[in-house]
Formats: sequence, C-alpha cells, structure tokens
Amino acid sequence: MAEDGSEPQFDATPTRKEKARNEGHLVKSSDLTIGIFLLSVALSVSSQFPTCYQSFMELILLCWQTPWLNLTQAEEAYSSIFHAILQCLSSLVPLLFYPFIALTLVSWAQSGGWFPQRLIPDLNRVTPSTNFQKLGGFKSIGRGFFSFFKYLCLMSLAGCWWWEQQTLTLSWLAVNTSQGIGGLSQVLTEFLLLVGVVLVVFGVADFGWQWWQHQIQLRMTTEELREEQKQLQGDPTTKGRRRTIYSQITQSSEDHGSERSSPHIATTGPIQELRESSATASI
Repeated sequence: MAEDGSEPQFDATPTRKEKARNEGHLVKSSDLTIGIFLLSVALSVSSQFPTCYQSFMELILLCWQTPWLNLTQAEEAYSSIFHAILQCLSSLVPLLFYPFIALTLVSWAQSGGWFPQRLIPDLNRVTPSTNFQKLGGFKSIGRGFFSFFKYLCLMSLAGCWWWEQQTLTLSWLAVNTSQGIGGLSQVLTEFLLLVGVVLVVFGVADFGWQWWQHQIQLRMTTEELREEQKQLQGDPTTKGRRRTIYSQITQSSEDHGSERSSPHIATTGPIQELRESSATASI
C-alpha cells in the first residue's frame, strides 16, 4: 500500500535523475534519429548533389581525355586533374556536413553529453526467466504492434508516392544530361523528405512514450526518499547532535528571557559547541 512506503508515489529528485543518467538509463528513439538524419540528407542532396555530380563528371571526362601514354602531355594535365579533384572534394564536404551535424546534435540532445559513460553489465541481474518475461510482456507486444504499424505506414506511403512519380522518374532517367540529374535529385529529395517526416512523427511519439515510462520507473518510495535525504544531509550522528544543541539553545534562551544575543550564550555553552561541530562537518 502507499501508506507503508512500499509503493513509489513521489516524483524523482534531481539526484535520482542524475544517477539514472550516469547509469545509462536514457530516453532514446532510433526512429527520431533516423528521421532527422534523412531530413538532413534530403537538404544536402537538394543543395549540393547537382554541383557534386557536375564536378565528378568533369573529373572523369578530364581523366578520360588525358593522353597517359604521352608523358609530356600527361604532366601538363596533372595540375588540371589535381584542381578537379580538389573541386570534387570541396563539393563533397557540404554534402556530408549536414548529416554529420544532425546526427551529432540528436545524439547529444538524447544522451545529454558528448561522451556518455560506458556501461558495465551486471551479470548477476541477467536471468533467462526475466528475458522470457520481457519477450512476452505487455510492453514488448505493444512495441511489436507499434513497429508493424510504422512499417505498414512507410510502405503504404512509399508505394503511393512511387505510383504517382514513376512516370516522371522514368522520364528523367531517359534524359542523359545534367538536367536529368537535377530532376532525379529533386525526386530523391522528395522521397527522403516523405520518409523522414513520417519517421520523425513516429519518433516523437516513441520518445514521448519512453519519457513517460522513464518518469514512472524513476518514481521513489517513502523509504528511498528518506534514505536519499539522509545521504544528502550527512552523518545521522552529527544530525542528532545538532538537534540536541539547538534544543539546548532554545531552552537556554527561554530561561534568560529569550535574549539570544547574550554574550554568555554567544561565546560559551551550546553555541560554541555548535560552531565547532559545524566546522568539523564542513571539513
């Protein structure tokens, strides 16, 4: 029951949340990570793919037209090939920059740090019966239905999109020019945006569900809350001594007309002992 302190009924304190984070109990959604990654890839493809493709085609054409058997002409073409390679690499950097930044920010936002603490598994807590119970539990069945519904939605949307765009896509494939590559990059961008948005929606729902379950698991019982308060306040012996001293001060103040600023009380007796105990506790 809740009265005997055996049921978790209090919200987690900041100390308990920090301890759980250090132990690796985090809320992370792979769907949200993949969705944001696909959106960043779509942004990169729409902005840099035509330029990158043109740079690579120029490099391939330059290498094809270079007379490698003629050493004199080949040496003259080395500088042009080198500049073409640099141009290709410079066009690749923005294409890879956005996905890298997106993955880094999503990982940092979910884990709460750049270098999360590595976990060491406790083999004493790993039992076959617990694993079988998790496989047949309500949470596992619910996540299975959620995954099935997610993939069903993805395949349905992708199929409908391909049915509407197949004529346009095939027409762009027939155009063997930079215009055709630009059209294909636009089609690929739309597909990545569609899949990315769907995964982000499912990822937000999954993240919210995990966060709610995480808050329930971190709830504290009365005994756990008392133990944490004891650990934060210090040694129980020192606490008892301070309570005794404060009670003596109160009694002494009442006996002397509630004059707490008396020189005798301020310099001798329980107050001096309280100062010494406070200094010892702070050390």
